Amino acid sequence: MPDTHYELFQKLSTKSPWTLVDVYPDRTRAINEAHLLAKRLPKGGVRVIKETFKAKTGTFDGVQIFAAGNEDVLSDAKDKKKKASESAIVCFRPDDLYTVHARATIGRILQPFLNRHKVTVCEMLHRADLLEQLDSSGTDLQHAIQKYAITQKSEEQPSVHPIIRQLTDLTQKSMARVFRDEKQNRFADISEQNLVKSVRKISKGPEPLYRFSGSIAKYLSDKKDWPDKIQALTCLAEILSTEEDAGKVGFAAIDMFLSEIISTHASIKDFVGPTDNLGDALFNLTNLFLGRTKDLNFDPNHPIARFAKICSAGHLPSAKRTLGQRILKEVRSSEPLYADCIQTEGQMARKIANLIVVGQGPDLPITNIKDAFCERSRRLVNASALDKYMATLGPPDERVEKLLAFAENIVGDDNKKTLGDYTHSLIMSHAFEIFSYDGGTDILERLRRIAQLQSLTREADLGPRCQTQLAQSLDSISCRVIQHSEFFDMILRRAGTPIDQALLLLHMSLTDVFTEGDCSGQVKTMLAKILPQVDRSKVRPRESDEEGLQKHAEKKEKLHSMLTDFQARTSVKTEKQAVM
Repeated sequence: MPDTHYELFQKLSTKSPWTLVDVYPDRTRAINEAHLLAKRLPKGGVRVIKETFKAKTGTFDGVQIFAAGNEDVLSDAKDKKKKASESAIVCFRPDDLYTVHARATIGRILQPFLNRHKVTVCEMLHRADLLEQLDSSGTDLQHAIQKYAITQKSEEQPSVHPIIRQLTDLTQKSMARVFRDEKQNRFADISEQNLVKSVRKISKGPEPLYRFSGSIAKYLSDKKDWPDKIQALTCLAEILSTEEDAGKVGFAAIDMFLSEIISTHASIKDFVGPTDNLGDALFNLTNLFLGRTKDLNFDPNHPIARFAKICSAGHLPSAKRTLGQRILKEVRSSEPLYADCIQTEGQMARKIANLIVVGQGPDLPITNIKDAFCERSRRLVNASALDKYMATLGPPDERVEKLLAFAENIVGDDNKKTLGDYTHSLIMSHAFEIFSYDGGTDILERLRRIAQLQSLTREADLGPRCQTQLAQSLDSISCRVIQHSEFFDMILRRAGTPIDQALLLLHMSLTDVFTEGDCSGQVKTMLAKILPQVDRSKVRPRESDEEGLQKHAEKKEKLHSMLTDFQARTSVKTEKQAVM
């Protein structure tokens, strides 16, 4: 079960109780179903409760998010006498224990017992031998009932004793039912050979889903490992896929068993085999979810390849939906995709995200996918994780470059802002300042490197605000380096004549020595002063010095060409900045 789900309740009249209709993983789908149900209940009402599981307390916090129908039915004042018992427990009949919500609760409070016997809740609820062991153990069942009763008491029902009595009575009735049905052989001994015949017979009788589920539980009793159970259930589903008239009840039961195995019991390696890390395992599991078993190099007869084929055909919707939710659950987990390398982890997270988006839909909303990968990204941009990553890199300029490239693997505006702020603090650090003023290389190379980093900030996926902040800071650093070294005075003295000065400044600008902003602005200002001097200064070489005249003409032609390129490039950059 996901951490949050949505329960749809109905009430047929003012005198009837609220009863659970179904549980949905998606808010929109639950509300849509509520609208449809409300139209069929003109004298009744419906409501949708959002239930969020709190791991610390082991309870669900519920809040009503939708209600529709007869006002008298929806009025809480009409239900005060019933409110205490209804808030305590939503199960009134043995059948209620088999709903998705009830099975999820049973799975949590009886987890030690289920783990010891390597069974799902579905198996336990349908097997007389397991229920007998649970009942005879005394403490397991008693503690489970008490634990649940304590979490359900409220202001209207401060005592847990009525809840315990109600749960105990319901449990005993449910067990007695299974014991009786087992004794009367209502659960068939199914096999691959008689499956279709058995399903057809069960479908014509009463309680077909319950009886066939009991038959499956009996069939799985000698399967001790999760891969064996997955394979056995897949085989049953394959057989039913060829029999349209026998598949409805059969698929519903098989789907229920597989969903439980996927959600809480089986590990990823039970599906895709052993892998060296969680990243590769999740990538393989995502391919399995999408039915792309060719990418896993599985033989078509491999049990998992067959399972994927059945899911892709739409026969096991709950199992497929649960598989997608399991992937997102693992994405949200704190286990690293790759140990000691957040760069590789970020790349794999992006790879998985791009892949699983293909499978988004009503059962796996795009918002759930984004939220899961935002949570994964939040851990990647944690300061301690980034500090650890920086320690493996070289000089400050390399660190800035790697962080800018890392941004494309991060999901979520807040996470990108966190990464942008961390990158900015690195640019403004003492270490980066030392590199800029004396990085062990020629000043021309250092200025070109700062300009290159500025260009990378404009391409980095960090959002306009962060991009502008980083670009301005790098431009400010470049200006300070130029001022500190008196760079412009030095190169202009070295060039000599105005035309040579203009050519040198244009050459440096076109080869990305200067950052955009104030630094480039200073270059434009100097060019505006130098270019008129080029036109005024006439070269008067000797009449016989044709070589001197030729060189001067070539320089002027080159200057004109470079000015054209410079103006075009400046215009393009200005347009890009306006768009950003």
